[in-house]
Amino acid sequence: MPWLGQIWDCKNCGYRGPLVIEMTARALRDLLKSIPRGKVVTYKQIAFALGIHQRAVAKMLSANDPKVAPCYKVICSNGNIGGYSGPGGVKKKIALLQADGIEVKNGKVNLDVYGHKF
Repeated sequence: MPWLGQIWDCKNCGYRGPLVIEMTARALRDLLKSIPRGKVVTYKQIAFALGIHQRAVAKMLSANDPKVAPCYKVICSNGNIGGYSGPGGVKKKIALLQADGIEVKNGKVNLDVYGHKF
């Protein structure tokens, strides 16, 4: 598999561009949509599932449209909320998590209770 971000030349269709990034972004959206209501996952879990680095996951999530895929359900491995680049920032992320039935105490989520495994 080509490395993340490599420019891909397709001799069959004429496409030239970052095919792996587009495929990975689509896979990321699919993973996010598979997280059940009331559950969260970590950046590390997603990175492992996609075979990419955790920072790449965070970067891709910063460009995600929260209306398309629930990126607010991704938190740090230690239960910390992490960042949120959507409107309203981290306060909005906490409100979205709480609306989804997830308890947030002191900026943390109990992964033993609310964690989801792929």
